[in-house]
Amino acid sequence: MTETSEASPAAPVKDNDPSPEPETQKMQEEEEVNWRQPPPRSTFDLPPYYQDPDPEAPQYLDDMAEFYLEAARRLPIAQMPRLACYLSLGGLLLGLNDPVTNIIVNAIYLMGSSRASDALPAGVDPVRHAADRASYVDIARKSRAALVVFMTFYFRHLTQAQAKRYLRAARHDLALAIGLVEHHRYAGSFELSPGCSRTRTALRYAAKVPMLLDDPHDLVQLLASRFPCHLLDPVLDDLRRGGQLSVGRVNDILNLLRHPWSPPPPPLPAPTPGTFHDADGNVTIIANIGQDLFSTTTITRHRAATLNTNKNGGFVTTTTISRHPSRPDDNDELAVAAYLTTGSDTESRLRSFLSSTAALQLQPDTNSLKMCLLDTIHGLYIKALAMLPSDHQPHLLGAMLAAGHCYGVMEDPVSNIIVNSIWYNARFPDPQTANEEDGATRAESSSLHGLIAILRADRGVTEQEAVACLRDNRRNLSKLMMTMMSSLNHQSLAAAAEAAKHPQPAALVAFLTTLLTSEKRDRLRSLLTNKSALSNADFKELNTMIAGNDVAAVPVQIMAAIPDPGQSALNTMPGATVPGFGIPGASIFNTMPATAPVQTTVKSYVRTKVEELLLDYGRNYPLGPQYKLGVICGMASKSWYCLGTTCYHVNFLASTLVVVPNDDATTSPPPECKLFFAEFWTRADDGFEPSKKPPVCCPIQDYHAFPGRCFICECALVRNVHPPCGNYFLRQEYSTDSLCAIAERHAEIGE
Repeated sequence: MTETSEASPAAPVKDNDPSPEPETQKMQEEEEVNWRQPPPRSTFDLPPYYQDPDPEAPQYLDDMAEFYLEAARRLPIAQMPRLACYLSLGGLLLGLNDPVTNIIVNAIYLMGSSRASDALPAGVDPVRHAADRASYVDIARKSRAALVVFMTFYFRHLTQAQAKRYLRAARHDLALAIGLVEHHRYAGSFELSPGCSRTRTALRYAAKVPMLLDDPHDLVQLLASRFPCHLLDPVLDDLRRGGQLSVGRVNDILNLLRHPWSPPPPPLPAPTPGTFHDADGNVTIIANIGQDLFSTTTITRHRAATLNTNKNGGFVTTTTISRHPSRPDDNDELAVAAYLTTGSDTESRLRSFLSSTAALQLQPDTNSLKMCLLDTIHGLYIKALAMLPSDHQPHLLGAMLAAGHCYGVMEDPVSNIIVNSIWYNARFPDPQTANEEDGATRAESSSLHGLIAILRADRGVTEQEAVACLRDNRRNLSKLMMTMMSSLNHQSLAAAAEAAKHPQPAALVAFLTTLLTSEKRDRLRSLLTNKSALSNADFKELNTMIAGNDVAAVPVQIMAAIPDPGQSALNTMPGATVPGFGIPGASIFNTMPATAPVQTTVKSYVRTKVEELLLDYGRNYPLGPQYKLGVICGMASKSWYCLGTTCYHVNFLASTLVVVPNDDATTSPPPECKLFFAEFWTRADDGFEPSKKPPVCCPIQDYHAFPGRCFICECALVRNVHPPCGNYFLRQEYSTDSLCAIAERHAEIGE
C-alpha cells in the first residue's frame, strides 16, 4: 500500500515551510482528537448496541484510516466532488476483495443509488474532506460492526470476541479473516463463493447494520451478483493496478454495477433411467434412447386410460419421448459473467498472510474446534443409523445413544458405532440413557472424548494437539484410525472408555480386546466397509457374530451416572434455556419409530405432519423413488404465543419403497435410506409473513453440510442438518448479541 504521505496529493499545504503555523498545528491536534474520539452525532444512527463509545476503536481506526486515505487517493475527488461525500458516507469495508477495492466499489455504488440531496455541508472543501482522517470515523465504526456481524453469521460456534480477534489479525480484510478461521478449523484450502446461500445470508445481515440504503438487499445483490466479463475485466484490472481512476472509469464502474448479469433459466433436469414402482402397483420405466432423448413408459391400471394406449390384461401402457438438454457447464457460464472477486489475489494474499506474525500468534480456540468436531461426529451417527435396516433402527437407537461410541477396533468410526451398539443392545438390554432430549449430544461428546483419549495415549500429545490432529483428519477419520490400529491395546481402549464415561467400560474393553477375535473383525469389516445400507441378511449375520459372544463372565458395573454438565467441555446441556424460546426443542435422535406408541401430542403431530410432507414430496417427483418415514432424528421448534403459531425444524430418515417379486427378495439390494430436512408452521398468520411461507421438505446430500446459522435449532441445542439452498427460518429480530450468546454459552461450558 502507498504510504499515507503519498495518499493525499491534493491535500491543502500552505507552503513548504516544515514548521506549521500555530493555527495549523492547533487544527491538526483538533483533527487528531476528533479521529480518536468519534463525533457525538453521526450522519446515520447505529443500532443501540453500537451507539456507546467503542473502547476498541483505537485498535482498528488507525488501520482503517490508511485504507480510506488510499481509496481517496485513487478516486478523482477534484473532478467528482460528490465522491468525497459517499466515500465517508457509504465506503464500507464489507466485501470479498481487498479493503481498498471494497471501499471504492461500495462508495461508487452508493453514489448511484442515493438521493440527489446527499452532499457535503455548504462550505466544506471535498478534497480537504477526503484527505481528513476524521472524516472516516463514523463509516469505520459501521464497517467494523458490519464485519463482525458477517463473521458471526458465517461461522457457527464463533463468538463476537473471537470474530474481532480474527478481524484484527487480518487488519479487517474480510477475505483473509475468513481464510484464517477456515485454516484454524479445517486446516485446508477453502472456497469462498459470493453467490452461495451461506455468504448471501451473512451479507444480508451485515448490510443491515450500517443502514446506508433503504433496502439492504441492494447491497447483497451488488456483492453476490455476476457481471458481464467484457465489462468487468477492464474495471478489475484498473482497480487492482492501484493507480488513480479517471472520471470515465468511475462512470464505467457505476454503469457496470447498475447492470448485473442475469443467468439464463436452468434447463429441466433429465430424468433418472430405471424402473420405478408406486404403492398402487403402477410401473414407470425410463430409458435413455439417445443424446438428451428419454423414453418414459407408464404401465397403469385400466382406470388411468389415456390416448394412444394399449390395453392388455386390465393394464394400460403409455409411452412418451422427451428431450432434456444437458445443463451448460459452469465454465461456459463463467466465460460470460463473473463475480467482482473473480481473478482476485485472495489465495496469494492468504498464503502470505498465514505466514505473517499476526496470523501465527493467533491460536485457534480449542472449544470452538471441539464444537466443529462434534458437528462432524453428528454426521457419522446419522450415517451409521442410515446403514441399519429400517425395521431395526428404532430397536438399536437406545443402545446407540447410551454406548454406541465411534472408537474401537474397527478401522472407521461408523463401523465402530454399529458394532458397539449391537453389542451393547445384546449384552445390556433396556439401556439407561439420560433422556431423549440429550442422549445424542452425550453420545457424540463421549465419542469425541474417547478419540482424544486414544490419541493422547497413543502419541503422548496434549489435549490441544489431539484436537488439532482430529481437525486435520475430520473428513477422513478412517485413515487416522488405521494408523493407530497397530498400537491400539487394552490400556488405550480403557483410557478411551473412561474418558468417554462409558456405562460399562470393563465389559466394553473385554469385548473389544478378547472376545472380538481377528477372524471376526475381518468378517465384520467385509460386511460393513464401503456400504451405504445393510441388508436384512447382513444385519442378521452381524447380530449373530456380535451378540453371540459369550460375555457372561465379564464383570458388570453399576451404570455410570449421567455426566454433570459442569465436568466437561462437551457434556449434555438441557434444551432451550435461551430466553424468549417457547416449546423446548427435542434434541437429535428422538425415539419416534413408526411402530412406537404415541408418547406426546407434540410428537404425534410432528410425525403426522412429516408423513404428509414426505407424501407430497413423492407426488412432486413422481418419476423418482417413493419414501417411507423411519426415525425422526432431530426436532427443534420456536413458538410465538401471541400469534398462536409454531415453527418446526425436523431431520428424519426415510427409506425407499422398493417392490420386488418374492423370488428376488434375497438378492435384491437393500432399500436406500436418506436424511431429510423439513420446516413447517402450525398455522399461517396474515400479520406474520414468515408463517405464510410454504413448507419445506427435501433430502440432504451431505450429512456434514451446514450452510448458515439457524436460531431455532441452535437455541434448542439441536444439530439439525439444513439444506444448502438456505430454506430455513432466520429472522431479522435476532441481533448479533443474541447469536453470539449461544456460542459464548457453549464456550463457557467448555472452560
